[in-house]
Amino acid sequence: MFSTNTNYHQILHNARQRELEAAAENHRLLQALKDKNGITPLRQRVGSLLIELGEKVAQQPSQDIRLAISARQ
Repeated sequence: MFSTNTNYHQILHNARQRELEAAAENHRLLQALKDKNGITPLRQRVGSLLIELGEKVAQQPSQDIRLAISARQ
């Protein structure tokens, strides 16, 4: 082969390799985001427990007021 053909082939090979590496990196990033943002059963359970706790805390002041009023009477 002529040296110009070899150089041209090497340039094309390097360019294609960079494209493939960029596509692979993009795929890895997208997969990591999907894995990170996926709702696991543990995260779902902890979230529901936090919601229940928040509802109890929100109801507690009204219960305290009722107890204080009944204690005054």
